[in-house]
Amino acid sequence: MKIYISGKITGLANFKTKFKETENKLIGFEIFNPAEIVIDKPSPTWQDYMDICIEEIKTCDIIYMQKDWIDSKGAKEELSKAIDLGLKIIYE
Repeated sequence: MKIYISGKITGLANFKTKFKETENKLIGFEIFNPAEIVIDKPSPTWQDYMDICIEEIKTCDIIYMQKDWIDSKGAKEELSKAIDLGLKIIYE
């Protein structure tokens, strides 16, 4: 089972720590952590990241929504895609 972690990133200085803490709670699963995405091009855009995230969601079985997902445009898009794909949804 592969889990996609979804939550607020934009505007948070500590987002990598927040996502890593969630990842550490989900022991025993394959995890996709979007806070670890590295794009090898100068000045990647928000959309560049979202394109990768949406493609990754297609490879997952579950989406784990962090508490702050409601404050994130990207997390809302990820949730919508997960619903479209029939993924199991877990809310923190």
